[in-house]
Amino acid sequence: MSINWKELACPEMGMQAVAKRYKGAFQNKLINGELDNTAAVSYISRQGGPMEHLSVLAENLWFWLLAQKSWILVRHLAGILNVRADKASRWRDDRQEWRLSDEAFGEVEQAFGPHTIDLFASRRNTQLPRFFSRWLDPDSAATDALKRPWLCEGNAYAHPPIAIIPQVIAKLKAEGSEITLVAPVWASQAWISDLLQLSVALPRLLLSETLVEPCLPTRHPISQPGWMTAVWRISGDDSRPKVTNEALRAALWPQKPTAI
Repeated sequence: MSINWKELACPEMGMQAVAKRYKGAFQNKLINGELDNTAAVSYISRQGGPMEHLSVLAENLWFWLLAQKSWILVRHLAGILNVRADKASRWRDDRQEWRLSDEAFGEVEQAFGPHTIDLFASRRNTQLPRFFSRWLDPDSAATDALKRPWLCEGNAYAHPPIAIIPQVIAKLKAEGSEITLVAPVWASQAWISDLLQLSVALPRLLLSETLVEPCLPTRHPISQPGWMTAVWRISGDDSRPKVTNEALRAALWPQKPTAI
Protein backbone atom coordinates (compact mmCIF):
# COMPACT_ATOMS: atom_id res chain seq x y z
CA MET A 1 0.00 0.00 0.00
CA SER A 2 1.04 3.62 -0.46
CA ILE A 3 2.85 5.58 2.24
CA ASN A 4 -0.25 7.78 2.68
CA TRP A 5 -2.37 4.69 3.40
CA LYS A 6 0.18 3.39 5.91
CA GLU A 7 0.43 6.72 7.70
CA LEU A 8 -3.35 6.90 7.99
CA ALA A 9 -3.67 3.31 9.20
CA CYS A 10 -1.12 3.68 12.01
CA PRO A 11 -2.94 6.04 14.43
CA GLU A 12 -6.01 3.83 14.84
CA MET A 13 -3.97 0.61 15.08
CA GLY A 14 -1.65 2.14 17.65
CA MET A 15 -4.43 3.48 19.84
CA GLN A 16 -6.41 0.25 19.62
CA ALA A 17 -3.35 -1.74 20.71
CA VAL A 18 -2.86 0.50 23.75
CA ALA A 19 -6.60 0.51 24.57
CA LYS A 20 -6.65 -3.29 24.48
CA ARG A 21 -3.98 -3.45 27.18
CA TYR A 22 -5.01 -0.39 29.21
CA LYS A 23 -8.79 -0.34 29.44
CA GLY A 24 -10.26 3.13 29.19
CA ALA A 25 -6.98 4.72 28.06
CA PHE A 26 -8.79 6.73 25.39
CA GLN A 27 -12.14 7.29 27.07
CA ASN A 28 -13.27 10.94 27.17
CA LYS A 29 -9.94 12.28 25.96
CA LEU A 30 -8.70 15.10 23.77
CA ILE A 31 -5.81 13.55 21.87
CA ASN A 32 -2.95 15.54 20.33
CA GLY A 33 -1.58 13.82 17.23
CA GLU A 34 1.65 14.61 15.40
CA LEU A 35 2.18 13.09 11.95
CA ASP A 36 4.93 13.78 9.43
CA ASN A 37 2.62 13.01 6.50
CA THR A 38 0.60 15.99 5.26
CA ALA A 39 -2.00 13.83 3.49
CA ALA A 40 -2.71 11.93 6.72
CA VAL A 41 -3.04 15.21 8.64
CA SER A 42 -5.49 16.55 6.05
CA TYR A 43 -7.68 13.43 5.90
CA ILE A 44 -7.92 13.12 9.69
CA SER A 45 -8.57 16.84 10.22
CA ARG A 46 -11.30 16.88 7.55
CA GLN A 47 -12.67 13.46 8.61
CA GLY A 48 -12.18 12.17 5.09
CA GLY A 49 -11.21 13.29 1.61
CA PRO A 50 -11.48 12.72 -2.15
CA MET A 51 -9.71 9.31 -2.35
CA GLU A 52 -12.09 6.63 -1.11
CA HIS A 53 -9.50 4.12 0.20
CA LEU A 54 -7.86 6.86 2.30
CA SER A 55 -11.17 8.39 3.35
CA VAL A 56 -12.33 5.04 4.73
CA LEU A 57 -9.33 4.92 7.06
CA ALA A 58 -9.95 8.44 8.35
CA GLU A 59 -13.66 7.75 8.85
CA ASN A 60 -12.92 4.49 10.70
CA LEU A 61 -10.56 6.36 13.03
CA TRP A 62 -13.23 8.94 13.82
CA PHE A 63 -15.95 6.32 14.34
CA TRP A 64 -13.66 4.55 16.82
CA LEU A 65 -12.77 7.79 18.63
CA LEU A 66 -16.38 8.94 18.87
CA ALA A 67 -17.33 5.55 20.32
CA GLN A 68 -14.78 6.34 23.06
CA LYS A 69 -16.33 9.83 23.41
CA SER A 70 -12.96 11.26 22.41
CA TRP A 71 -11.61 13.79 19.90
CA ILE A 72 -8.29 14.16 18.09
CA LEU A 73 -6.40 17.26 16.97
CA VAL A 74 -3.59 16.58 14.50
CA ARG A 75 -0.76 18.74 13.27
CA HIS A 76 2.11 18.24 10.87
CA LEU A 77 5.48 17.37 12.39
CA ALA A 78 8.45 17.79 10.05
CA GLY A 79 10.14 14.48 9.32
CA ILE A 80 13.50 15.85 10.45
CA LEU A 81 12.01 16.24 13.95
CA ASN A 82 10.27 12.86 13.93
CA VAL A 83 13.49 10.91 14.38
CA ARG A 84 12.50 7.97 16.60
CA ALA A 85 9.23 7.01 14.92
CA ASP A 86 10.61 7.59 11.42
CA LYS A 87 13.60 5.34 12.08
CA ALA A 88 11.37 2.55 13.41
CA SER A 89 9.06 2.74 10.40
CA ARG A 90 11.98 2.30 8.01
CA TRP A 91 13.38 -0.78 9.77
CA ARG A 92 12.26 -3.36 7.21
CA ASP A 93 15.17 -5.78 7.34
CA ASP A 94 14.24 -7.51 10.60
CA ARG A 95 15.90 -10.91 10.63
CA GLN A 96 13.64 -12.03 13.48
CA GLU A 97 10.65 -11.95 11.14
CA TRP A 98 10.66 -15.50 9.84
CA ARG A 99 8.64 -18.64 10.43
CA LEU A 100 8.35 -22.29 9.47
CA SER A 101 7.60 -22.87 5.82
CA ASP A 102 4.07 -23.99 4.95
CA GLU A 103 5.40 -27.48 4.23
CA ALA A 104 7.18 -27.72 7.60
CA PHE A 105 4.19 -26.37 9.53
CA GLY A 106 2.04 -28.91 7.71
CA GLU A 107 4.23 -31.61 9.27
CA VAL A 108 3.68 -30.03 12.71
CA GLU A 109 -0.10 -30.01 12.22
CA GLN A 110 -0.09 -33.58 10.99
CA ALA A 111 1.92 -34.72 14.00
CA PHE A 112 0.07 -33.00 16.87
CA GLY A 113 -2.55 -30.63 15.43
CA PRO A 114 -4.84 -28.94 14.90
CA HIS A 115 -3.41 -26.18 17.07
CA THR A 116 -5.39 -23.31 18.54
CA ILE A 117 -2.82 -20.59 19.29
CA ASP A 118 0.69 -19.54 18.29
CA LEU A 119 2.40 -18.64 21.58
CA PHE A 120 5.41 -16.76 20.18
CA ALA A 121 4.50 -14.77 17.08
CA SER A 122 3.74 -11.43 15.46
CA ARG A 123 1.05 -10.39 12.99
CA ARG A 124 3.57 -11.09 10.20
CA ASN A 125 4.85 -14.52 11.15
CA THR A 126 1.97 -16.11 13.04
CA GLN A 127 1.08 -19.58 11.81
CA LEU A 128 -2.44 -19.41 13.32
CA PRO A 129 -5.27 -16.85 13.47
CA ARG A 130 -4.91 -16.57 17.27
CA PHE A 131 -1.51 -15.59 18.65
CA PHE A 132 0.41 -13.99 21.50
CA SER A 133 2.68 -11.12 20.46
CA ARG A 134 5.90 -9.73 21.89
CA TRP A 135 4.66 -6.19 21.20
CA LEU A 136 1.33 -4.41 21.64
CA ASP A 137 -0.86 -5.43 18.70
CA PRO A 138 -4.61 -4.92 18.25
CA ASP A 139 -4.92 -8.34 16.56
CA SER A 140 -3.03 -10.39 19.17
CA ALA A 141 -4.83 -12.25 21.94
CA ALA A 142 -2.33 -10.81 24.45
CA THR A 143 1.33 -9.87 24.86
CA ASP A 144 4.19 -11.87 26.40
CA ALA A 145 3.28 -15.55 26.33
CA LEU A 146 5.50 -16.28 29.33
CA LYS A 147 3.17 -14.19 31.50
CA ARG A 148 -0.04 -15.84 30.24
CA PRO A 149 -1.61 -19.11 31.43
CA TRP A 150 -1.32 -21.88 28.86
CA LEU A 151 -3.61 -24.42 30.50
CA CYS A 152 -6.71 -22.66 29.15
CA GLU A 153 -5.35 -22.24 25.61
CA GLY A 154 -6.37 -25.60 24.17
CA ASN A 155 -3.72 -27.06 21.89
CA ALA A 156 -0.91 -24.49 21.97
CA TYR A 157 1.93 -24.34 19.43
CA ALA A 158 5.30 -22.77 20.31
CA HIS A 159 8.27 -21.94 18.13
CA PRO A 160 10.18 -19.63 20.51
CA PRO A 161 13.62 -18.07 20.10
CA ILE A 162 16.17 -20.71 21.05
CA ALA A 163 17.53 -18.53 23.87
CA ILE A 164 14.27 -18.73 25.85
CA ILE A 165 13.64 -22.48 25.54
CA PRO A 166 14.75 -22.94 29.20
CA GLN A 167 12.11 -20.38 30.26
CA VAL A 168 9.46 -22.22 28.24
CA ILE A 169 10.39 -25.49 29.96
CA ALA A 170 10.35 -23.85 33.41
CA LYS A 171 6.86 -22.40 32.81
CA LEU A 172 5.61 -25.76 31.51
CA LYS A 173 6.79 -27.52 34.68
CA ALA A 174 5.40 -24.85 37.01
CA GLU A 175 2.03 -24.81 35.27
CA GLY A 176 1.63 -28.48 34.39
CA SER A 177 0.54 -27.53 30.87
CA GLU A 178 1.11 -29.36 27.58
CA ILE A 179 2.23 -27.83 24.29
CA THR A 180 3.74 -28.59 20.91
CA LEU A 181 7.27 -27.22 20.70
CA VAL A 182 9.57 -26.72 17.70
CA ALA A 183 13.19 -26.86 18.84
CA PRO A 184 16.58 -27.97 17.52
CA VAL A 185 18.00 -31.37 18.41
CA TRP A 186 21.11 -30.18 20.20
CA ALA A 187 22.50 -33.00 22.32
CA SER A 188 25.05 -30.68 23.95
CA GLN A 189 22.43 -28.33 25.43
CA ALA A 190 21.31 -28.78 29.04
CA TRP A 191 17.64 -28.35 28.11
CA ILE A 192 17.63 -31.33 25.72
CA SER A 193 17.45 -33.69 28.72
CA ASP A 194 14.38 -31.77 29.95
CA LEU A 195 12.69 -32.20 26.57
CA LEU A 196 13.40 -35.94 26.68
CA GLN A 197 11.97 -36.21 30.20
CA LEU A 198 8.84 -34.19 29.39
CA SER A 199 7.97 -35.89 26.06
CA VAL A 200 4.55 -37.56 26.02
CA ALA A 201 4.85 -38.63 22.36
CA LEU A 202 7.67 -39.48 20.02
CA PRO A 203 9.14 -36.29 18.53
CA ARG A 204 9.23 -36.01 14.78
CA LEU A 205 12.19 -34.67 12.82
CA LEU A 206 11.18 -31.91 10.38
CA LEU A 207 12.65 -32.97 7.07
CA SER A 208 11.27 -30.31 4.70
CA GLU A 209 13.85 -29.05 2.23
CA THR A 210 12.79 -25.47 3.08
CA LEU A 211 12.38 -25.36 6.83
CA VAL A 212 12.05 -21.59 7.41
CA GLU A 213 11.01 -18.67 5.22
CA PRO A 214 11.07 -14.86 5.59
CA CYS A 215 7.91 -12.85 6.22
CA LEU A 216 9.19 -9.68 4.55
CA PRO A 217 11.38 -8.94 1.55
CA THR A 218 14.96 -8.97 2.77
CA ARG A 219 18.37 -8.12 1.37
CA HIS A 220 19.81 -11.04 3.29
CA PRO A 221 18.34 -14.39 2.17
CA ILE A 222 17.52 -16.64 5.11
CA SER A 223 19.91 -19.56 5.43
CA GLN A 224 18.34 -22.89 6.27
CA PRO A 225 19.45 -24.29 9.66
CA GLY A 226 22.46 -26.58 9.52
CA TRP A 227 21.13 -28.76 12.34
CA MET A 228 18.26 -31.16 12.91
CA THR A 229 15.00 -29.61 14.08
CA ALA A 230 12.17 -31.58 15.66
CA VAL A 231 8.60 -31.02 16.73
CA TRP A 232 8.08 -32.18 20.32
CA ARG A 233 4.98 -32.90 22.37
CA ILE A 234 5.89 -32.06 25.94
CA SER A 235 3.93 -31.85 29.18
CA GLY A 236 4.72 -30.55 32.66
CA ASP A 237 1.96 -32.72 34.14
CA ASP A 238 3.66 -35.48 36.16
CA SER A 239 0.62 -37.74 35.80
CA ARG A 240 0.98 -37.92 32.01
CA PRO A 241 2.86 -41.07 30.91
CA LYS A 242 6.18 -40.20 29.30
CA VAL A 243 7.97 -41.86 26.40
CA THR A 244 10.93 -44.06 27.32
CA ASN A 245 14.41 -42.66 26.86
CA GLU A 246 15.36 -45.51 24.53
CA ALA A 247 12.43 -44.85 22.18
CA LEU A 248 13.17 -41.14 22.12
CA ARG A 249 16.82 -41.61 21.27
CA ALA A 250 15.92 -44.08 18.52
CA ALA A 251 13.52 -41.52 17.01
CA LEU A 252 15.96 -38.60 17.16
CA TRP A 253 19.28 -40.29 16.53
CA PRO A 254 18.50 -43.36 14.38
CA GLN A 255 21.43 -45.66 13.85
CA LYS A 256 22.73 -45.79 10.31
CA PRO A 257 23.01 -49.33 8.89
CA THR A 258 26.52 -50.71 9.00
CA ALA A 259 28.04 -51.24 5.57
CA ILE A 260 28.96 -54.87 4.81
